[in-house]
Amino acid sequence: MFFEPMPEIFLNGYKRYGNIYGTFLGTKPNLMICDPQLIKDMNIKDFHVFFDHNDFITGDPLNDRSLFNLLGDDWKKMRSIISPTFSSGKMRAMHPIIVDCVHRLEDYLEKKSKNGEDVELKKAMGNLTMDVIASCAFGTKTDTHNDDNNEFVINARKVFRGNWRVWVFFLVYTTFPKLIEWTGFQITDPGVQNFFQKAVRIKSIIERRKSEKTKKRDYLQLMIDAKNKTLETGDELEVDDLNTAIFGEVGEVDQLDKNKSNKLKATEITDIDILATSFLFFVAGYETTASLLTHLLYSLALNPECQQKLYEEVHSFDGNYDYESISKMPYLEACVAETLRIYNPVAGVSRIANEEYTIGDTGITIPKGMLVNFNIEALHKNPEYYPNPDRWDPERFMPENRDQLVPYTYMPFGMGPRNCVGMRFALMEAKTTAAYLVNKFKFVRTDRTTVPLKPLKFQFIYSTGDVNVGVDYLTRNFKYWSSRGIDGPKPIVGFGTLYQIFFKPLTELNTENFRKYGKIYGTFLGTKPVLMIADPELTKEMNIKDFHLFVNRNDFVTGDSLNDRSMFNLMDDEWKNMRSIISPTFSSGKMKAMHPIIVDCTQRLEEYLEKKAVTGEEVEMK
Repeated sequence: MFFEPMPEIFLNGYKRYGNIYGTFLGTKPNLMICDPQLIKDMNIKDFHVFFDHNDFITGDPLNDRSLFNLLGDDWKKMRSIISPTFSSGKMRAMHPIIVDCVHRLEDYLEKKSKNGEDVELKKAMGNLTMDVIASCAFGTKTDTHNDDNNEFVINARKVFRGNWRVWVFFLVYTTFPKLIEWTGFQITDPGVQNFFQKAVRIKSIIERRKSEKTKKRDYLQLMIDAKNKTLETGDELEVDDLNTAIFGEVGEVDQLDKNKSNKLKATEITDIDILATSFLFFVAGYETTASLLTHLLYSLALNPECQQKLYEEVHSFDGNYDYESISKMPYLEACVAETLRIYNPVAGVSRIANEEYTIGDTGITIPKGMLVNFNIEALHKNPEYYPNPDRWDPERFMPENRDQLVPYTYMPFGMGPRNCVGMRFALMEAKTTAAYLVNKFKFVRTDRTTVPLKPLKFQFIYSTGDVNVGVDYLTRNFKYWSSRGIDGPKPIVGFGTLYQIFFKPLTELNTENFRKYGKIYGTFLGTKPVLMIADPELTKEMNIKDFHLFVNRNDFVTGDSLNDRSMFNLMDDEWKNMRSIISPTFSSGKMKAMHPIIVDCTQRLEEYLEKKAVTGEEVEMK
């Protein structure tokens, strides 16, 4: 990791040694596995052997009591509490919180666009995910785009700026684990621990929220609700991962001890459990979701034809991006999936063998306690499963192409019952954000856009340097009429409402719109609002009594002198002067003088029609 980024280490290990090879984590043997069938067997059929992550017991309660690090029945019981907080109903309730945060991001990007500035996506998307998690996991409203001095933001960022603590712990623990115990060194900065423990004082939050008229719908409230009642975990563990969603049934899940009671009393859920799960929500959801959105928008900027296709899909929902709508956008889902394949935040996922285990028909037996790592990066970049694996191609994940994918070669959120519990929340957040942004902005490559991106060394999750793109504000006026209570046809980028003339004649279109929207309705010429009026009295007043307000036609200045200097396009006094010159040429005397010319032309037309009549031919009147 000192010489290569983590993703390259995992990928190069597979290329050099194959589907199964051995490494060391400090002095601890670590078996690497890249075979999809073995991964499925070990995480589904034989889950009882591989249900625990690495046994990093740190003495840090925010780390040790988090779902990620709990072991055995402790994990199963806590998972049973947390899983319902990510049900469809609970997700639907939290969705408006995400939308509110996305609107603040839109305001930020709009300012950047108007100023012609590039957007550093990592910062912008990190600010968004910070606001989302502060609101959902800690019940704290932040505006990170505009307020970097917020106490929550300052302490939250210390978690990631203090990455050196993770490395010190990791390097020392894997080689001299007792030294960590003797020194009391902790992964999380003590000041940060203290801040979050004060921020999430469960008793004071419960008392404060009792007096509030509207009940909170955030994740913290859901955990408090869980603490206040007895919960049933259910009889069986289930698989809720992307392999189920994409590939269908994955087989029967092996269970832990079915004879043990799954009933967890409310008194068993401590305040530190709630704090630890909220803190894990933050740590797991902040940088990973920001990375997904950063690389998704970056990929769209580099692939404008894909961006246009995605725009057409999201625009067809007329700005309605609620919980149900975003699940009905297959191309959006495909774009997110392909981004996670190429820029997956984690290169691998670890498990511990809880008993001696023979791996398939390989003849390899691993002892109890051995660490096993499933090499996700190698699977995602294997040309056998994903031809031309470095090319960003969302079509791979479209419904009509999914039968070409191999199960358990795509695992951005892990696999089996111990996959990421927040997967559905992360996908909801990412897809909602992408839908709003792509509908309103166009992301473009600029001179400052790095191609290709290179992952950084010394990072546990996929991370790059600054990711800069340009932003065009596509729909800056598209709410002009609706915000004024004026109805009208829905515009699209590039055409406004003028796109309708590709499907119907203009006269028919105007009549249809009049019948649908009434005597006054709003349209768009590109991004320019145009008010349509079909009321005779208003037409008279605006063109007679108030003519001084409506002197000019459209201001089409083309640079073509034949067009720009015609009376049709002249404006104000220039039009008035030219009109005063031309008008006398149409006086009664001048018209009488030109009449013989018209008669001469009419007589030639008569001769033409006479010939047609003699031969019995039809006349094409135009």
